[in-house]
Amino acid sequence: MLFMLFLLVKSFDNAYFTDDGQLILPEPIVVDTYPYGTRQNLDESGWKNIRIKLNYSYITGELRESLSCYEVGQVIQLTSSKSVTCTKEMIVSNKDLTNLTIAMNNLKSFAEKFLRVIPTPNQDYDIEYFVKIIRYPRGSDVIAKAGALTRDKFERPLQAHVLIKDLELPNYVSEFETNTSAFANVMFHEFTHALYALQQNYHYRNSTLFYPERRAFCSMKKYGKTYKFITGPYSHIFAQKHYGIDVFEGDDKNCTSGIEIEDGGGPDTKGFHIKASRFYSDLNIGMSTQSNGMKFERITDATIAILQDTGNYICNWSMAQPLVWGNPESQIGGKPIKDFALGPPQLVFPKHYLKQQDEYQMIPFYYQPDYVGFDFKYFALDFGLQRGSDCSGDWEKLCTNQEFYNPLKKNRLCHHDIFDYTMVKVPYEAYCEKGEAMIPGYAYCRKYICNKYESFTLITPELKDIYGNQTNLTCTKENPNKIITAESTYYSGYTNITCVHPELFCRTVKLSEMHFVRDPLDPDLNVRQLDDYDNNIINNSNNNNETDEKSNSTNKSNNIIKIVIPCVVVGVIIIAAIIITVIVIRKKRHSNKDKSDNDIELNDQQNDYLPN
Repeated sequence: MLFMLFLLVKSFDNAYFTDDGQLILPEPIVVDTYPYGTRQNLDESGWKNIRIKLNYSYITGELRESLSCYEVGQVIQLTSSKSVTCTKEMIVSNKDLTNLTIAMNNLKSFAEKFLRVIPTPNQDYDIEYFVKIIRYPRGSDVIAKAGALTRDKFERPLQAHVLIKDLELPNYVSEFETNTSAFANVMFHEFTHALYALQQNYHYRNSTLFYPERRAFCSMKKYGKTYKFITGPYSHIFAQKHYGIDVFEGDDKNCTSGIEIEDGGGPDTKGFHIKASRFYSDLNIGMSTQSNGMKFERITDATIAILQDTGNYICNWSMAQPLVWGNPESQIGGKPIKDFALGPPQLVFPKHYLKQQDEYQMIPFYYQPDYVGFDFKYFALDFGLQRGSDCSGDWEKLCTNQEFYNPLKKNRLCHHDIFDYTMVKVPYEAYCEKGEAMIPGYAYCRKYICNKYESFTLITPELKDIYGNQTNLTCTKENPNKIITAESTYYSGYTNITCVHPELFCRTVKLSEMHFVRDPLDPDLNVRQLDDYDNNIINNSNNNNETDEKSNSTNKSNNIIKIVIPCVVVGVIIIAAIIITVIVIRKKRHSNKDKSDNDIELNDQQNDYLPN
């Protein structure tokens, strides 16, 4: 134990900043915690809720971190050319750590319910998490960084640390899934890094066997850029359900469909996060876009997939929420968005996902269609800048591949390449509560009522029609793009409000407000989250999920059809004939299928995920 402590302290001292401000963490030490021959072929009963031990020794000063201030006059060498002399205000023991402690306890409580692991034997915790407060170089926009310190032979961290910027400590109580969740989300994001998600070595669940790297990751070229995907079993299921695709077809080779890994940003971002432009609002993208005072980022099925692909964790999916961005269940008919996984965002993303206007308009933002968020739940700004001729820094990738990043030749673009320069709508304020939403041209949260997918109404007592009468906003599927002219008590003059197709609106807000009601990564691709998939009634949004399920069950029980026995017999015969025909055709196709080193053989790959 003393030897391990020595190694641990030494590894902490080895954390350092490069001259360009990147914080480098040491590689974790491998600790053999399992006796030889154990942990093979365990069943699901061996998994238990993770036990987390929070350790504040590097804050109290019991242990020392070279990048932390403990004494007035202490000199911290940040880089080879930059140092800082600690003042009284910088001393970690002088800081008010109440809100930080509450946030870390909230993280511990949430994670211990959300995650299950194979318990570490002969120990009263499964991971020890060291909390550190350090100085970052001036100008750094990093809030925190986490990593593993020790790990077992199955690549599961046993000890980890999070290094929090001393100027980013919360001055508020941060709790998950509230308007104060910004800091809590950052801490969970970093904890995901500490858990070793998106690392190279994954193993089969309930087995000691690792599957080959070529079965966990895949790279290919398409549209003039290189994509890298995690193609583990859960990431593959995510892609099948989200994109409706089994195989991504590239220009040089094919890849099993999966979750794209970030190719933009700095060295701490690229390769260590899921792609921001494809997984917007998941808290594991490479940039936090949520500010305190509103909720936006969430733990989604994408985060569940990258954690479970490690083989070390099982997630409680009922505590997570759907990724609404690009979700087929948010679309008319519940169908996947064509080419959403790979295509140029300007061409394939739904128009209401991105800012469309290039020029400033002389009317208040709240009455401009572009300022309503993609899920109709928030007032939005953007990261846009006028595009010049500069091809350095943030614009370098854009200049090398205009056909992918700016095929519409827009003048105003997002200056962050993690979003592929597309004008994503960034939440600014007014994330609507459950049962409230907004539509283009009127960016105020108002109660809504969905009538199946036939129509929806926003309750707007402050609006008057052109005759001066109070009016609510009602949109119908017969006229889904209707323009409603109304006058608001908030604004002198009439404004034009644009309707949204009721099915698009009601599906989207429903998904945005719910937690998973079924396992989103169930291998059965027919498992969906919305019970109203066949146009059952969507209850008033003030009702909870249980009420929705009971309503749908009642609707189904009232529509039981009595089937005559001879019809059943005939039906069975027809179905049997079809199945036999399909089997014959599939066997014939399989026997004639060419095999290539560059093509993915799905049957073989799926077998690779199964332990021998």
